[in-house]
Amino acid sequence: MSPDRTAVILMGYGSPTSLDEVPEFLSGIYEGRPVPDQALNENMAKYSMFGGRSPSNAILESLEYKLSAHLGDLFIVRLAYKHWKPWIKDSIEDLSGIAGKIIGIPLFPFRSFNVEHSYRKQFDSICSKVGFDDTVFVNGFSDHIAFREMWKTIVTNTGYTNNDDTLFMFTAHSLPNCETELEYSELFIRSVESVSRSCGLKNHTHVFQSQGKYGKNWCGPRADELANRLKGGIRRVVSIPIGFCYDHLEILYDLDYLVGNSIRETGVEYVRSGLPNDSDGMISLLSEIVKKA
Repeated sequence: MSPDRTAVILMGYGSPTSLDEVPEFLSGIYEGRPVPDQALNENMAKYSMFGGRSPSNAILESLEYKLSAHLGDLFIVRLAYKHWKPWIKDSIEDLSGIAGKIIGIPLFPFRSFNVEHSYRKQFDSICSKVGFDDTVFVNGFSDHIAFREMWKTIVTNTGYTNNDDTLFMFTAHSLPNCETELEYSELFIRSVESVSRSCGLKNHTHVFQSQGKYGKNWCGPRADELANRLKGGIRRVVSIPIGFCYDHLEILYDLDYLVGNSIRETGVEYVRSGLPNDSDGMISLLSEIVKKA
């Protein structure tokens, strides 16, 4: 191993880049088990709505490039996906002999048991097999000042922070077996309160989106039930996906299409903030994480 270079692995779920790749993508998620026809048809329909691909891969490739340029020659930045190429295993193995230390950063802001189970176990196992002894795994980064400042800027840029008739709806991905994810929920709520307070928001709430069809005890309250709880005087809902780092189908379809349409059907306007994506704020946050690690 080259002792003077540090590898930074940015980890995510992964996404196919065309409709032709959707069956292979789902096969990986189902770990070789037959993909139910319903799941295949639903995903083909979703991807078809957005040109056959999620925007996430291009965003993360840009993020990889920008962070690499920002950190400089002593760092190697790589993408690694749980369910698509480049796979986590391949990205780590490719670093053998060219880095002495490796920092794994799943791009999920709130610490969770799910990330520990789904990403850390695989990361630690592969690093051990490859021979990386000097490793750091970052499970969540919502405690960083740069995270709160980044979202303060995003919320402020919506232009609606001083409106009495606007409800800010902060969202995070729901997780099953929520009794094991109490820290996840607490970190989400803590971040919502911190950003809302710093922006001086008059009306805000927090909800969980993208509940799966399987498993039980998913974290709530549910985003898709918010329309039924809207009070008089609210003319606009601004969604703030603070539990996500970049645009993908769970933002475009689950949030903007499903939840957004349910809100619009009540006669209330629905708009959404931007996401960190490959912004300067996201680069600053990741740089802070790397320096701390």
